[in-house]
Amino acid sequence: VEEERSEVEADSVGKEGGEGKRTSGGAHASSGKGKQAGSHFRLEGEESGKEGVGADLLSIEDEVRQLAAERKQMEEILRKNERERKEKVKKVLGFYEIIELQDLEQGVRDRAGDMKKNINGASRELKSLQEMADVISEVTQSRTQEALAVNTKNLEDVFRANERASSALEVMQVVLAGSLAFDILDRFTGQYLSISNEVGWTNENITPIINIPGLWLGINLFAWVILGFCLVRFMRYMSQRSQSALAVRATLNQKINIPNLSLFLRKRKVEIADTERDESLMVRKVIWTERDRAYWQGEPPRIEMTYDAQHGYLLKVMLQTSLARTRLTEASMLDAFSRLLSSNGVFDTKVLVEALEAEDDGRDGRVGVLMPSPSQADP
Repeated sequence: VEEERSEVEADSVGKEGGEGKRTSGGAHASSGKGKQAGSHFRLEGEESGKEGVGADLLSIEDEVRQLAAERKQMEEILRKNERERKEKVKKVLGFYEIIELQDLEQGVRDRAGDMKKNINGASRELKSLQEMADVISEVTQSRTQEALAVNTKNLEDVFRANERASSALEVMQVVLAGSLAFDILDRFTGQYLSISNEVGWTNENITPIINIPGLWLGINLFAWVILGFCLVRFMRYMSQRSQSALAVRATLNQKINIPNLSLFLRKRKVEIADTERDESLMVRKVIWTERDRAYWQGEPPRIEMTYDAQHGYLLKVMLQTSLARTRLTEASMLDAFSRLLSSNGVFDTKVLVEALEAEDDGRDGRVGVLMPSPSQADP
C-alpha cells in the first residue's frame, strides 16, 4: 500500500516521475500480481481527479491574473487621485497664504472682542442712566405729590372758608330779611311817620294791638320768619337752577356742505372761532348760543361744533343748556340740531340718532349717531 501511495504521488508531479514509478513497480512486481490488480481501479480514479484539479488550477490562475491587473489599475487610479489631491491641497494652501486668512480671522476676533467690550460698556451705561432716570422720576413724583398735597390742603382751606362765608351770608340774608319785614310792617301801618297818631284807621286798628304787650313784637317776628323762609327757598331754587345742566356730546363724522355752513354761521353770533391747520386738513371749532326759545322749547342751548373745513366733514358737536329751563331730552335736542342743519342745507343727508348713552354709563351723555352709507352721503 505504501508503495502504491508513493507511486501515485510521483505520478502527480510529472511524466518523469511516472516513468520512475513504473520502473520501481516492475522491480516490485515479483512481490505479487494480486496487489497490482487491486490498485488498477484506484489509479484510474486518481487520474480523472488530477485532470479536474488541473482545470480548476487554470481557471484560478486566470482569475488571479485578472485580479492582479485590476489591482494595478486601482493602484494607478489611487496614485493619480493622490497626486490630484496633493495639487489641490497645494493650491488651497497657496490661496490661504495669499489671502492671509489666519491674520484676517485674528483681526475679526479682535474686533468682535472690542465690540463685545463696547456693548458691555454701553449696557452698563444704559443701566446707570435708567437708574438715574428712575431716581429723577421718583424725586419728581415726590415733589409733585408734595405740591398736590399742599394745593389740596389750600383748596380745602378755601372750600371751608367759602362754606363759612356762605353760612355767614345766609345768616346775613336772614337778618336782612327780618329788617325788611319790620320795615314793611312799619310802612304798611304808618308807624314810621311822625304823625301816626293823627291817622284814624291806625289808631282804631293798630294802636289796640300795640297796647297789648308782646303782640306787636310777635307779629313782627312772624313776618320775619315768613319772609326769611321765602328768601332762603328762593335762593336755593336759584342755585339749583343754575347748577342743573344738560350736555349732549356727539361724534358725527358726517358729510356737510361748507358754503351752506358758512351762510348758516353768518346768521349766528359766533362767540369763539378756533382753527387748527396742517398739510392734510383744517379743523375749525365754533361756539355760539341759539336765540329761538320757541324752536328749542325753552332756554336755547350753547352749541360747540367742530368740523373739517378742507374735506367737508362735521366731526363733533356739543349742546349745553339748563336742565330746569328746557323740555327737551338728549335725543330730542340732538334731533332738533340735525333738523336745523338739514333745513339750512348743511347736511347732504339726514343724520339719524342711533342711541343715547345713559348717565349711569359714565360717558358724560355722549350720543352715538348712525352714519349713512357712501351712496347716501354723496348722491
